[in-house]
Amino acid sequence: MKTRSAGYQAILMRDSEASRLILANALRTEKNSALQNLILKALAGFRHPDFTRILVDKLVEDGDLGIRLAALGALNGVEDKALPSFYRKLISSPESELPLVQKSLDNLEALPPETSNGIWTILAATETLSLPIRIRAVQNLGKNNHEESESVLEGILDEDLDDLRQATRNALHSISPERYAEYDGYGRIPLVVSSAGLG
Repeated sequence: MKTRSAGYQAILMRDSEASRLILANALRTEKNSALQNLILKALAGFRHPDFTRILVDKLVEDGDLGIRLAALGALNGVEDKALPSFYRKLISSPESELPLVQKSLDNLEALPPETSNGIWTILAATETLSLPIRIRAVQNLGKNNHEESESVLEGILDEDLDDLRQATRNALHSISPERYAEYDGYGRIPLVVSSAGLG
């Protein structure tokens, strides 16, 4: 282990894209968790399509939660067209541990709205997902002012989940204030009405 660690450090000292790709490819065969973490930390901020694919492979194939979380951390901020759908699978899978779900949500939020809005819309509409995930998806649609999600959000208003309905009202108001009044409580009483009633 000490010999491999020294070898990885020597490769990194070359300070080139080629040396970083050598380290990235070492992740495919390295089985020691401590050394995998060492490599992932050494490659923090490295951006390359091959490294992205290696990280995704680690997430799919590796059973070590710590390594999978480190791989997700390395992917944070990476813009790759395949990643939003990959995050959705991790978030939606009943087999995903909660830390993986939370980190995948963080990564999705780090992407540009034009890349993530479609996935947020799917997550918001998926009734089998947990309430916190759906609320977070709705909130992101509101924050991103995603007009194309209005019909989906309007459908959510018919669900018998007060917290979700309130978050949806707030999101719709953010997207189109002139069409959707700002609501109080659980999405039932317009604030402009209640304020007028107070004189």
